[in-house]
Amino acid sequence: MPFLHDITTKNVIVHDARLSGIVDVDDLCFGDPLLLVGLIRVALFAHGLDPVYFEHWREIARPDAEQTAAIDLYAALYCIDFIGEVGQRFNRSDAVPADAIYLARLRDFLASLCLQIA
Repeated sequence: MPFLHDITTKNVIVHDARLSGIVDVDDLCFGDPLLLVGLIRVALFAHGLDPVYFEHWREIARPDAEQTAAIDLYAALYCIDFIGEVGQRFNRSDAVPADAIYLARLRDFLASLCLQIA
């Protein structure tokens, strides 16, 4: 199934607590749209932000038990991805700094997700 995979927190415009626009819509992803919901969950959690955007997506998706497990799995994969980016430059001018609090938050979240998935 095609879906916009990059409508995370960095590519949306919110006005008066409502989604009012989407930017960076130059390509599509194919597969499970719940992948995006897992990414949004981790992106917000990793930075200690309010999960309201994730909650809105969960309300839209209305996942059943199997889909909720998929969101948890996708979130766990993105936790690993985010942890793997620390200390790496990729397409940035500088490497992502190693922030002990950020890493601990992601590791703890990953551990809790793994318990939910099991």
